[in-house]
Amino acid sequence: MNARTIRTLRKKFIKIFMLAIVLVMVLLSIVLNGVYYCSSRNHIYFFLGKIVEGRGTVSEEDKNVKHYQLFGVRVLSEDLESYPYFTALVNEDGTIEAGPHHMINSLESGRLERYAAQALRQGRNHGRIDNYYYMKEEKDGTDIIAFLNCHTQIDMSRRMFWVTILVCLVGLLIAWLLLRHFSYFIIKPEIERIRSQKLFITNASHELKTPLAVIRANTEVQEMMDGETEWTKSTRKQVDRMDGLIKNLVMIARAQEVEPDELARISISDIVKESVEAFSSMAIQNELELLMTLEPNLMILAEQSGIRQLTTLLVDNAFKYCDEKGTIRVTLDGVSMRFGSFMKNSVVRLAISNSFAEGKDIDYSKFFDRFYREDSSHNADRGGYGIGLSVAESLCRQYQGRIRAEWKSGMISFICEFPQETGE
Repeated sequence: MNARTIRTLRKKFIKIFMLAIVLVMVLLSIVLNGVYYCSSRNHIYFFLGKIVEGRGTVSEEDKNVKHYQLFGVRVLSEDLESYPYFTALVNEDGTIEAGPHHMINSLESGRLERYAAQALRQGRNHGRIDNYYYMKEEKDGTDIIAFLNCHTQIDMSRRMFWVTILVCLVGLLIAWLLLRHFSYFIIKPEIERIRSQKLFITNASHELKTPLAVIRANTEVQEMMDGETEWTKSTRKQVDRMDGLIKNLVMIARAQEVEPDELARISISDIVKESVEAFSSMAIQNELELLMTLEPNLMILAEQSGIRQLTTLLVDNAFKYCDEKGTIRVTLDGVSMRFGSFMKNSVVRLAISNSFAEGKDIDYSKFFDRFYREDSSHNADRGGYGIGLSVAESLCRQYQGRIRAEWKSGMISFICEFPQETGE
């Protein structure tokens, strides 16, 4: 993981945390507004019930009800004296008469018959018409309909809704600014640690090369004086392995150093062809069949040295583990990948396969773990360190691609996919 990857994780963390905050705020807004709406409605229908119960005449005791409780909690503190209301009496013959009223003006009085007729058409025992809530009840063959002017409560609900939205937006802005500020200080030590780690690996590799060169030189001098022995041969072999391990460690340190602005539009077809052709003589020497099927002029956004390194790693890996007198096949083509029925994405697919009869029961999901080797003794004989495939995966991720391993019909394949650059 490099500094750029950590910065990417930081952005993802901020996005996920902000999404969680949004969900919490939406939930709280729904609960708060919902509780207020339900308690307000219950409060209104509580007063309407008192009005209907008294056929428009409300006792002084009912007028002085100062609060209403919801689930045992006091949610409102008002009295009926503050509510304008009027009542309508609907006789058996359908005629509508004005009943008792409280604090209504001439305009509201003129709405009585129209509102009563509309309430009858709705056919419900309670409901809302404009800013009036109503309740209907039949008593002694006469329908009494009570209308309560709830303009204040409706405006209050509307204001509470917009205030909640405003508070949530301000809260989200403050949360984003705080997250952006403090997350930087959280990841800063990690970025410095990664830089120190890379510097240590680079410096250590340079420091180790000197004693290895001295050991190699001393061994060669001893062979010149006393001839090659089993011990000097073993020493040179271990020096070569140590030198290879150091090179791989440096490769790890540098595999993810390329920044996005250093990438360029390159022809992966030409680079893969040049890299694979360099192994032709090795294929002849090891009696292996090396086949190439490359689609020309395929372009991706990457770095030439990185793609060359990726191809070399995978082809070299194929040579190490190919069956005796087997086949190594390199395929490069453009593929259109569809997602659903509307979206499609063009990718460049690089597949490097080799004969591997014993690969049927191997767990390929761990192949890209650093220093992982399926058979330690087998890999040691062939010069493997369990690092190359990890570096290959890092290079693929660096170029917005991905890599996977699969086994089919006696062939193990490492398949890399990159977004294709189709523009000029």
